[in-house]
Amino acid sequence: MASVFVKFASLGGLALLLQMTGLVLFVLGFFPVKPTLDGISGVESFNPGCEFDGYDKIDKPLHMYGADSREKNVGFLAKYDRLVFMVIDGLPAEFILGRDGKPPARDLQLAMPYTQNLMATGSALGYHAKAAPPTVTMPRLKAMTSGAIAGFLDVAYNFNTKELLEDNLIDQLARAGWRMVMLGDETWLKLFPNRFDRHDGVSSFYVKDTVEVDNNVTRHLDVELGKNDWRLLVLHYLGLDHVGHIGGRSSPLMVTKLREMDEIIARIYRTVLSRSPRTLLVVVSDHGMTDGGNHGGATYQEADALALFITKSFSDPESKTAAEASASRHHSDSEAYQVDLVPTLALLLGIPIPKNSVGALLQPLFSSSTPKLQLRALELNSWQLLRITRKRSPRSKCIADICRGGKMASDINQSAFSSGNGNEAHDLCRKFSLAMEKHKQWAQSGESSSAFEEAKHAYLQFLQPTSVWLASGSTEKLISFAVSGASLMLLSTIIFITGVFQLSKTSSRGLKSGASKQAASPLVKLVAIGGVCLHSASFGSSSFVEEEQFTWHFMLSTFFVVLLRDAFQQLKPVNTKSGHQQGKHDNRESAAKRKCSQFFQSWLNLKSPDLQFQDPKLKSTVKEVLQICLLLTFARTLRSWHRSGVNWAHLPDVAKTLENTHPSLTAWIRAGSLLIVSLICRWLVPKTLPRFIRRVTEASLTLTAVLVLFYYTCDLLRLAYRSDIWKVEAWATISAQGIYLLLGATFVSTFTLFPWLIVCKSGTESSLSFKKRKGALYVMSLQEEPGTGPSLQAAVKRSMDATGTVFLSCWCLLQLLLQQPVNAAPLTLLLLQLLLTVNLFRTAQTSFPRWISILTQHWLGASGHFGLGNSNTLATVDVAGAYIGLSSHSTALSGTLAFFITYGSPLLYMQGLLLGTDQEKPEKRKDGSEVSENWLLEDILLPCYLPLAMNSVVLTVFTGVLYLMQDHLFVWSVFSPKYLYVVATTICTYLGTLIFATVGGYSFLVISKRMQRTKNAKNNRML
Repeated sequence: MASVFVKFASLGGLALLLQMTGLVLFVLGFFPVKPTLDGISGVESFNPGCEFDGYDKIDKPLHMYGADSREKNVGFLAKYDRLVFMVIDGLPAEFILGRDGKPPARDLQLAMPYTQNLMATGSALGYHAKAAPPTVTMPRLKAMTSGAIAGFLDVAYNFNTKELLEDNLIDQLARAGWRMVMLGDETWLKLFPNRFDRHDGVSSFYVKDTVEVDNNVTRHLDVELGKNDWRLLVLHYLGLDHVGHIGGRSSPLMVTKLREMDEIIARIYRTVLSRSPRTLLVVVSDHGMTDGGNHGGATYQEADALALFITKSFSDPESKTAAEASASRHHSDSEAYQVDLVPTLALLLGIPIPKNSVGALLQPLFSSSTPKLQLRALELNSWQLLRITRKRSPRSKCIADICRGGKMASDINQSAFSSGNGNEAHDLCRKFSLAMEKHKQWAQSGESSSAFEEAKHAYLQFLQPTSVWLASGSTEKLISFAVSGASLMLLSTIIFITGVFQLSKTSSRGLKSGASKQAASPLVKLVAIGGVCLHSASFGSSSFVEEEQFTWHFMLSTFFVVLLRDAFQQLKPVNTKSGHQQGKHDNRESAAKRKCSQFFQSWLNLKSPDLQFQDPKLKSTVKEVLQICLLLTFARTLRSWHRSGVNWAHLPDVAKTLENTHPSLTAWIRAGSLLIVSLICRWLVPKTLPRFIRRVTEASLTLTAVLVLFYYTCDLLRLAYRSDIWKVEAWATISAQGIYLLLGATFVSTFTLFPWLIVCKSGTESSLSFKKRKGALYVMSLQEEPGTGPSLQAAVKRSMDATGTVFLSCWCLLQLLLQQPVNAAPLTLLLLQLLLTVNLFRTAQTSFPRWISILTQHWLGASGHFGLGNSNTLATVDVAGAYIGLSSHSTALSGTLAFFITYGSPLLYMQGLLLGTDQEKPEKRKDGSEVSENWLLEDILLPCYLPLAMNSVVLTVFTGVLYLMQDHLFVWSVFSPKYLYVVATTICTYLGTLIFATVGGYSFLVISKRMQRTKNAKNNRML
């Protein structure tokens, strides 16, 4: 027995190690950075050519050249010599510019009257600056300063920002001798350490602060605006983003925050821009936000960032051209990419474009310059993009010819590129050559206006598609790493599946003989296995990935319907001789009528306490049917609570209705859910514990529930009395910290002490029969026959059950604290679903294999994950809840809380596996310290193997899908975010398996030691 157990345990450990190694290799191979040029841009970048890869060889930086010398050597002069760069974190561009040609909502316009007036008078040019995913702060700041598209895994680095080593605007300005000041988000200080002469940074992650985080910036504003020693002033306001995280786009605080930002823009314009026409104010946002106030994905709402250029010179009639005036009037329809800021600002400020920028020039901002300078700016941007295109397509003969000899379009034909290059690079090369030719023709034509328009149009025809192609181009992947990682994950999946099959086969041998229950129908097993295959196959479609919740809801509902069919099949007519003869001539309709009549008669007997069942089996079947019907009802309710996914997330659902139209009802539902869960938690406390320990456990859970209720009260007061926000917030933080302390102490003490304290006496003294708890859905402990003597197996079962029930209670109370208020009712339904499912498989008349019950709980956890409002986009991650109880930012603590919130349902059902151990009567043994081999394999190893196996199938299949879809249009917006969720789900599965294995192993070791001690004491007394 021991050898078989050790064999399977060692095999599982090996498979787990292979899977983790393979996952690391694949991530390193599939998500490297995009190919980049080495070094940084210098004065040489203002000259045409491709061979400028080493700025380190340049003798002196740009600022050491005088203005006249710079114009002579560079051919370009700066239009502005001071810049105020104001970032309003999370501000959707449509709040300022409107959408689809329509102005913003009336209340939004009234909230920012000064900004709207600047645009109306032509003093501001606005753009919808599309942000690339992931739409979180750190990658977006990288894009706005370096012009390079950040890697997708930068979403993980967003919480641990490191210095930006790529060529960027800040470093270019520093090399040009600019003095710089930064106020606001400390991410700037981490990306650019020691670059700013003065700075005051604030943490961007404590999202519950919407006031002080901005006041800390504004309190320095008047002083800095009055100084003339700086040339770059960075202001990063975080309050609006925090308002969105807490209350969404429609938060009552949103208009107030917009009004505050408008006043700051007005102050900067009146103080600095009015007296310095060569000062440029750029107001940008790093990303937008969804209706719920979150971000991270690639939807329009999340990617709709703002780029607003404000300067005094725009409003000067003498310097304002017709093209510029037209651009200002139609600013609301103007679209650009966030990376376009980089070349535009670089040339407006007279510095080199960062070497790896993929942005295209925003030409309307140069329309007041001379035609010569406009074409010069377009030429510099074009050469800079051509160098990156050459790096991306190193075998392009067309680009190589241009770099060597400057061939024109007339010299290039379709054979000018090798078969190893795509048509995109060749087409872009032809457009570049055509633009250069038109530029030359303009110079030769005496600088005619028609030739100028042709040359400008040719440059724009090259710049815009080249920028898009470079931004969306494939990365250079380490094929060997990716393939090796995928192979190891495939091997681990095969090991896990083989182990599950062997465990199920081995553990079922002891159940075949003497089984009193009817075996499960093949249809149940077929639906279970088919569901796993169907779910894996759905990953091949981007739509199914976006709307994965429908797959889980369908699979779960289908499975419960099949269980309901099996339960109805238990209602068979009495097999008498006459009935048998008559049955030969009955049709199917008559048989169905008899079954329905028998079921409803049983229901009437169940409802009437005066009537008794003549057939106990029939009574159990009726209860089984009722439980399955309840499970279907709960599943349907959870499905309707949130419209997860992407395509239909905007449609009404129960959660949106409660939040938008019935906030008071939401508060009452939240309180009622807390009451129900608290009562269930007290009821679940095991009676096999000593009375004192039981009372202490009940008191701890009750006190936790009271503190959760107190936090709810503080939360309501915070919304009702915003002026007293800090005092209420302080009490809420203290109560949340008390909850963490109580739950942590209860969790640790339960795990540590319960195996030592659990009652191991036999007979009725320690048993809790179903009759003693009439109407209960869950039998807490094992019923033993008096006189059989305690067994190790029975005691370990009791210990795991007792520990599991307290773990569930702690987890549900924690989730009631962390989840959004509208999720309190779904969480209660998830707990009831779990208890019903455990009781269903314990009391069902059908003998279901153990793996069926484990798979059911796994499916319930996955379906509940979406029932709580989660999806496969990063925008549904609840950032605000991750700071409950935290007075300052902590990456580890906030990350852990965010993980607990997101995977509240899967972890709930993983802990529920502790309740699912077999409750059949243990075998009588001469030595009570022995355990059944079948029990070890089925109830200890199989619950560890099967979740890991099912997760391995998903992980391996989606890894293959991601690799095959690497050139798909939605690889970064759909498949890559889903892969992050798959990896996080893998971690969740590891954690749940670790909890189960640790509790089971610890209980086994402790109770074995206790029984061995008892046995030795008994032997000593006999001697």
